[in-house]
Amino acid sequence: MGRYARLREIRRMDPERDFEQIFRWITQYAFPWDYARGVSVAFLRDYGVPRISQLLDRTQEFERHGQKRHDDTVLLGHELSADGFDSERGRAAARHLNRIHAKYRIPEDDFRYVLATTVVGPKRWIDRYGWRPLCANEKAALALVGHRLAALMGIADAPRTMAGYEKLLDDHEAAAFAYHPANHRVANATFRVLASWYPAVLRPAVARFSLALLDDPLLHALGFPPQPPWLRTLAHRTLRAGPPSCGCCPTARGATGPVPAPLLPLRLRPRRPRARLGPAPPAAPPALRGRPMTVLISRSPLTGEPVGKHPVHGPEEVRSAVDRGRAAARAWAACGWAGRRGRLLVWKRSLARRMDELAELIVAETGKPPADARAEVLLALVHLDWAARNARRVLGRRRVPPARSRATSARCSATGRWA
Repeated sequence: MGRYARLREIRRMDPERDFEQIFRWITQYAFPWDYARGVSVAFLRDYGVPRISQLLDRTQEFERHGQKRHDDTVLLGHELSADGFDSERGRAAARHLNRIHAKYRIPEDDFRYVLATTVVGPKRWIDRYGWRPLCANEKAALALVGHRLAALMGIADAPRTMAGYEKLLDDHEAAAFAYHPANHRVANATFRVLASWYPAVLRPAVARFSLALLDDPLLHALGFPPQPPWLRTLAHRTLRAGPPSCGCCPTARGATGPVPAPLLPLRLRPRRPRARLGPAPPAAPPALRGRPMTVLISRSPLTGEPVGKHPVHGPEEVRSAVDRGRAAARAWAACGWAGRRGRLLVWKRSLARRMDELAELIVAETGKPPADARAEVLLALVHLDWAARNARRVLGRRRVPPARSRATSARCSATGRWA
């Protein structure tokens, strides 16, 4: 069933009766990626309420066992919805959640607010970044899923409509959002789990990209500075420009439940199935096999067509390239902190102006979705900006613990530049 055929079917359904089926189609077919990301941002909103973050901070679950906490959340969300909320499997997951929360004195207002974030967060994300906004029946189904989950967990006075959940969320945030050190500690612990999924060089960019998606009231409550307009614009443009979710097949691993991962994975769209890739590049003719290769042909993984040719260099060319690199490294070191900062910022602006061109090149050479390609360019821009503005503080001369009766310091020398 195609995405628009499924949408037409949803519009003919009765949300009061078919809300679980509609919810399943939203989370597994129409918007699997967008729904999970919407709930991820919604969970970060919980940390803006000091009463919630202080409890999370006292338990030290995020600080000591952040990855396990993430995995448990994903598994419980899947168990709740896999066979239906009223199935034995769903009820067992709800009972387990109730046992976990029964150890703490949690006000009903906080339960309702957290529930509202999981209902409103995906709706607002999909309306902003999805390949289409949710229809009225889909919004009603999300609200009724929240109401059913509230009944299973014994949460009283939960709304039954999307408008009711949106009012509950906005009113509670207006009254309860405030900065507290616990907010910042829990958010930092969550971002550390997120960053641990990526190479160390990308971790600052992962955090910056995530922060650029949060609104100013939430950033203030979490103790983070407002993000620059250019970074917000790039983050939002990157998300809007990505290809839509598949719409015709479920996600590869496990259905997305009502309580998915409270994190923001950087990949901006699901990985394309292997079956969608184009034909494999043709093998070399028998007459050429075993001969030294003189030209490297770069082929598109999607179509197998050549997209570029590059000469294969021998030992002399390699030595010459290394010598040029050493000369460039000496010139780079001689620029000083201010000179290197200026050059990095000029390079960042040049990349930003050619972002679309660079993304198209990445798509052609790697077969990645356009959103992933734009994300790679965005990561480079964020990292260049951070390096330009922070290199002196991080790499400059600093005091180190001295030996007896001796003052010591350490500094890093610039030995090269990015290529």
